[in-house]
Amino acid sequence: MAVFLNRTGWLALAGALLFAWGYGAFRATPAEDDLSLLFPGGIALAMIEGTVAEGTGYLIAHEDVRGDVDVPAIFRGRDSPSSRFVLDIERELTTGETVSGRVKVYVNGEAAYRAGERIRLTCALDRPRPVRNPGELDIAQLYADRGIRMLAFVESPALIERLGESGSYRLQRIAEDTREWVGQRIQLETRNGMLLRCVLLGDRAALSPEVNDDYLRSGSMHILVVSGLHVMVLGFAVLWLCRWFGWDAKWRMLLVALVALVFLVVTGIQLAAVRAVVLVLLVAAAEWLGRKPDMLNLLAVATLVVLAWQPADLFSYSFILSYGSVLALILFMPLFQFRQGPETEDTRRFTLFHKVGDSMLGSAVVTLATFPVVLGGWNLLSPVSALVNLVVLPVLGLTLGSGLLLPLAVFPPIAPVLSGWYDLLLGLFDRIVTWAAAVEGGHFYLPDPPLWWVIVFYSALAGVALIRGARRWRLLPVGALIAALALLPWAGNERTRTHAGLTVLDAGHGASTVIETQNNRVIVVDAGSQQRPHVSSFTIAPFLFQRGHDRIDILALTHPDSDHVNGVAGLVERFEVGEVWISPAFEDGKSGSELAAWLRAQPSVGKIRVMQAGATQRLDGVTLRTLWPDPEFARRAKSDSSGANEAGLVIFADLGYGSVLITGDAEDVAVTGIGAGMPRCDVLIAPHHGSDFAGLDALLANTKPKFIVLSAREGFTPHSVEQRLRETAPLYQTWRHGALSIRAMGSALAVVPFIE
Repeated sequence: MAVFLNRTGWLALAGALLFAWGYGAFRATPAEDDLSLLFPGGIALAMIEGTVAEGTGYLIAHEDVRGDVDVPAIFRGRDSPSSRFVLDIERELTTGETVSGRVKVYVNGEAAYRAGERIRLTCALDRPRPVRNPGELDIAQLYADRGIRMLAFVESPALIERLGESGSYRLQRIAEDTREWVGQRIQLETRNGMLLRCVLLGDRAALSPEVNDDYLRSGSMHILVVSGLHVMVLGFAVLWLCRWFGWDAKWRMLLVALVALVFLVVTGIQLAAVRAVVLVLLVAAAEWLGRKPDMLNLLAVATLVVLAWQPADLFSYSFILSYGSVLALILFMPLFQFRQGPETEDTRRFTLFHKVGDSMLGSAVVTLATFPVVLGGWNLLSPVSALVNLVVLPVLGLTLGSGLLLPLAVFPPIAPVLSGWYDLLLGLFDRIVTWAAAVEGGHFYLPDPPLWWVIVFYSALAGVALIRGARRWRLLPVGALIAALALLPWAGNERTRTHAGLTVLDAGHGASTVIETQNNRVIVVDAGSQQRPHVSSFTIAPFLFQRGHDRIDILALTHPDSDHVNGVAGLVERFEVGEVWISPAFEDGKSGSELAAWLRAQPSVGKIRVMQAGATQRLDGVTLRTLWPDPEFARRAKSDSSGANEAGLVIFADLGYGSVLITGDAEDVAVTGIGAGMPRCDVLIAPHHGSDFAGLDALLANTKPKFIVLSAREGFTPHSVEQRLRETAPLYQTWRHGALSIRAMGSALAVVPFIE
């Protein structure tokens, strides 16, 4: 096997990259008749007609699994969309325009739409949510890479009319029909049923957040995402069967290629699997042509083929991980394999040992080579995954290999036997994964690695692969690699700042404010969102990781409403928390008392402090002063919703160069209670997301803010309140401007919007 690309390989790889860059730029521009150009800002009511490209029973490869959708005004106060599919547009009927483009459709209510169906629907159209916070995943770009530039929201299935079949999208229809057929014949309990659909059929649409989190924390998420690993394992299973029957090498590879193609179609032609199948087809072609395959050259050709189909895939995490893993195996396995050279009679008795050793080594090589990519994408390290994969991968092989028996489920007596077999296999590795996800020290989170560290790491790794000759010279890059790994826990935390900073994150209808001191200390005030229940995973934690933080020194919770605290669990999972601040009335209600009890039981949480008016804390030049609640009022506060709001914390933050007043959901009672003690401030975070209350004018008059920040979803704040706020000071709204950073500009304070 060659270690370096020959001239053909280099040309193929260079051609693939140049083609992807050029064609990707071309594809990024929508067609002249694209629907997104007809309604660039969205529209509240439209009627569109087209063909379903990916049905509700099909895993949508670009599912927004790491972000939430902001629904338009037509859905506010109603049930969340529960059915989703992708539609290729042909006409927009309200304007009479012939248009093109692809939209993802969200429907309120359960309804099934299949690939190839022609439908007409009445909907609201909107753009995918752009990045609104630093560090956040760019879901809009992910959609655009797949040709989706608009989202359609349908109020009810009654607003969708079926027009018949188009006869197109037959491969997608095969995938949907296969999944439906398997679901009818293989009956498993809920969790194992999810796993079967993920592993064998590539369907993650029904995967619960709990299962997703368990597999992510245990480092075995790759089991649930159909990729090159599944194609490889299935290929080895087919090869083993062919050898058992004594088939010739050419026919073995031909059967592997055919099975890989069938698996690709059944699992929905997902990009990660396409890459591996192309590689399998090339290897099979080389076998039939009598050529010894050069794996690096084949990898370059496979790259060119895949990028010709999906050029935007070049910059995806999936592409980098897939090809990075294969490249690492090609380059490093020959250097470190336990067994060198052909197998002999003397070494045959150690074959099992060698195979286990090679398997462990391959897993270690892939983990090491993709380590910075995984860390940059998920900020998660799972040392326990090395142990989990030793057990889970053989079980995955049995599961995929026995998938060849699925056609026998057409016979009624065999279907229950297969169901029992899959239940046993899936239950086995699910128990292992669940244990691994919960084991202490099995996983931990780190901030984004800085660029200099990534350069050092991959330079050292390249040195290990490229340096030949005396071993002493290879010790240099090996030493650099070890040093880089040893320095990683501190690499992202070396940042210091000239001034403290404060950022109000865009949490939709919710609240989360982050204060960063000069010496990298962190204070988070509230962590919740009504629209985005995973706000900590997708918004707050990515922001903190990008800024180099792995600890929260103070987590202040103004009051226990869900739009202020439902992201707390996600933060505690990812960060060590020095102390949690709550008000004296925080535990009066059921939700507050349960949350406080849970926090006290978490090993990553230091202490719980009950704060009230007059309490002051200084941290690296930042002074936090609690203005409310008054001790007497706190004793009288009731646990109903209004009482919880009025008994919440009101915090005055002095950053050294300016001040910010964080009001939570406090209204009349708090404003009246603070009274003359209400300080002037440079920035006022508007109370209760911009709600109207009698004491608002008094609050504005007393604080005399230079700027006002409003954290709320679009359309929540009454127009009259917005007008009063604008008349007082320049108004910044998170739904309009994204995250809002309060920074020192010379001797003055400025509010810097993330979206201009």
